[in-house]
Amino acid sequence: MSDSETRVVEPLAKFHVPVISKFRVVIPDGEKELFNLTKGTYVELIIRTIDTATLRPLKRVHTLVKLTGRGMFTITKPMREELGVKIGDILEILLISRYSLEDIVKEEYQQLLRFVDNGFEVVDEAKEQEIIPRRRLQ
Repeated sequence: MSDSETRVVEPLAKFHVPVISKFRVVIPDGEKELFNLTKGTYVELIIRTIDTATLRPLKRVHTLVKLTGRGMFTITKPMREELGVKIGDILEILLISRYSLEDIVKEEYQQLLRFVDNGFEVVDEAKEQEIIPRRRLQ
């Protein structure tokens, strides 16, 4: 591919937000509305710290977080330590994707939906042997 054909890859959104008390970050209202980011939505993000003199990224982490009702998430202690984040710092957030719980566990979710209407299903020994290894915790 030549330079003129180079494909530019963009995130869904990019925004800048301050780190507030208890190392929380609030996604701006416009992004919440546009991408339907509601309580319980999981968002895949790249979080960048920024050099305020050059406005260039210093450090980056890639993460998946679950949003609260206000479109908020917390920067975990390991993440803060890796990024060197303090309350009041401005972070650059790249919104990569959004997921509902159903998206994350789609196949399992679809299999379990049958219990919502019926509450149970009759199984034979072969089906039982198929279910047990699939559901057992690692």
